[in-house]
Amino acid sequence: MDGVSAAMQWLQHLLFGSSQGAQLLSVMVADAGLGGPPSLETIIILSTGLFLGSIAMGICGFGTAIIHLCVWGIAGALGYDAGPLKLAVIACSCCMTISMVPFFFLANATKHAVRPLAISIPLCKAIAAPLGAVVLKLLPARQLEAVVAALMLSLMLLLNRQQLLAWCQGLKQWWLGSSCRHDGGACGWQCKESSEADVRSEDSSSELRLALLADEGAEYIFNDGDFSDGSLLGFLSSDDSADDALPSGGGADGAEGHMRHPSHKQQHCTDGAVLIQDQDLDTEDRRPLLDSDVTGSTYHSAADHNNRQLQMEALAEDALVLQLGDADDEDAGSSQSQSDQEDEVHGEEALLKHSFWGLFAIGAVAGLATGLLGGATGISGPPMMLMYAYLNASKSAVRGTNAVMAMVQDQLIGYYMFGMLRWSDRWLYAAAAGCGAAGLIVGHSLQKVMGQQHFRAVMTVLMLLCFVLMSLSAAGVLNLAE
Repeated sequence: MDGVSAAMQWLQHLLFGSSQGAQLLSVMVADAGLGGPPSLETIIILSTGLFLGSIAMGICGFGTAIIHLCVWGIAGALGYDAGPLKLAVIACSCCMTISMVPFFFLANATKHAVRPLAISIPLCKAIAAPLGAVVLKLLPARQLEAVVAALMLSLMLLLNRQQLLAWCQGLKQWWLGSSCRHDGGACGWQCKESSEADVRSEDSSSELRLALLADEGAEYIFNDGDFSDGSLLGFLSSDDSADDALPSGGGADGAEGHMRHPSHKQQHCTDGAVLIQDQDLDTEDRRPLLDSDVTGSTYHSAADHNNRQLQMEALAEDALVLQLGDADDEDAGSSQSQSDQEDEVHGEEALLKHSFWGLFAIGAVAGLATGLLGGATGISGPPMMLMYAYLNASKSAVRGTNAVMAMVQDQLIGYYMFGMLRWSDRWLYAAAAGCGAAGLIVGHSLQKVMGQQHFRAVMTVLMLLCFVLMSLSAAGVLNLAE
């Protein structure tokens, strides 16, 4: 007990001087200002916040404290008994210490954790946390939180400038896209009628093209050979003898017999159309086989033949688009998976650009900022979020590194020394650990179906929540520096 008292006296002189330090420590030791045992309502509210926060933790590796404090602040603002801030912070630390053990294995931290960051950040954070309390003593809490909130907003805009530019361009195109928007919508019905007419015209054109398939001149598509599956690619491309006409002898039956002659074979595909050649006839006897008005005795002019040729090319293009569209639908899942793998590779390459000591220095700066901000305001996540955004780290690297750091809850030592861990709060700690573990499992399941872009969107949302929390605390709505 003498050793603990000596350590507390040394800490009081180091941080606050004799009078203020003694007053602070007396408050912390005297039941730590936590009040009586938490009520059932308090346990439910804090457990709900930790469950939702752990879902975010399972997705991207951080966010437990941010969402947890959001739920705590909203519940308190609505008049519910959410308990004091100290109790919420202690419950969050206990939850992360216990429930982060399975997350260490779920995130495969031994493989994906960035070791220089995992070493430097906790060390520098532990060093800077007491300095954050000194900063809180020297500077007013609300002004400090306002400065931090403004800094966070500036950095978020800077790091997401490309996405913001793309979003602004899309908004501009949407706003200027309609020619009648400036009329206040007066001609909206005319635009709608015009659009519907265009759609009907396009549908009619498509139906006309597809109707050609029912013509006798297109029946060869469904004959024996490579076109037994009804493929729409069985259209013809003209060759050097395209200007020739069908023979008049034989009438319609002769033309149909020529089209259905068993010697017609598929030789090769060029420019989206299949060239049908007659093995039994000379090159001069190759004929265009598609004709919407075949009579067997009528010779068509060159202009008519050109029109038919345009129809054949359009049909061939439509058929190719249909087949390519089906292939895209079948490969949609594999393409998404390949894109995610490429994003992971790019994230790993971005980390490999830095040396070990370069990453160690970056982690040291982030750790110092995290400790200072956490000691002064109670929120320590923004510096790490900005660091990951700057490094363009992959999802697996962020989750693995944060899984290591989340297990190092060094503040629990101070909570224990100052008597803030109480036996009467054991049910809250148990509920917090259970809800945290359940939220981690849910978040880990969700991250499997999320790509790198979704992951970055979640990080941006968490940074925005941090900004909102800091702004509310600076405005006096919340008191995070309690």
